[in-house]
Amino acid sequence: MLLVPVGVREQEKLEEEKKQKALAELKDKGVDLQQIPQEELENGDGEAIAALKRWYSYVDSMTARGHTDKVNQLNDLKARLEGWRMDMAERFRMAPASVMEEHLLVKIAYLAASLSVGSRMDKEAIVAAGVRTNGIDELSTMLGEWSDETAKEAGSSGISDKEDSPMTFTPGVFTPVNSWRYAGLLAIFICYLRHLNAMYTSHILLLHSLQAQ
Repeated sequence: MLLVPVGVREQEKLEEEKKQKALAELKDKGVDLQQIPQEELENGDGEAIAALKRWYSYVDSMTARGHTDKVNQLNDLKARLEGWRMDMAERFRMAPASVMEEHLLVKIAYLAASLSVGSRMDKEAIVAAGVRTNGIDELSTMLGEWSDETAKEAGSSGISDKEDSPMTFTPGVFTPVNSWRYAGLLAIFICYLRHLNAMYTSHILLLHSLQAQ
């Protein structure tokens, strides 16, 4: 029976601590972890977790930089989305999460906040983002109203939105800033396999030598 290398166990421990920290941070933000798919909770990553982390990281970055007006706009956007969700839930007698799950709600919020001042999310963009429910017309109208209001505020203050907008990527080769989360574990495992292969090769050579005698 092969023993698991100490390095592998340590890497697994670090990954587990990182996962629990990320989930704890989301819980502190008021996220109901029961609404996150079980598979993502076990892995500590996935579409829902990524969308939630992206939104709250963006809001936190604006807060840290002292952009109070922008934070207020973002909070207002999320509140309007929650209001729309509740209206649709009452109209169609559905649970709010059935109308739009929390990670999809903040995904829409992030996408709307990513647009340049004066731009709108049309119905096609909303559907492309993953919304599959009734009330898309009302959702599109609400997002448009928020966009128009933020555009007026930006115009009256004379402040550009470029500095506060979330990061966007242009087509081309993308080089990630951070390494793959399992890169360290994979490297240790590869070294372990090479070690086993070297031992196996040595045993084969020894066996051939003994047979030759």
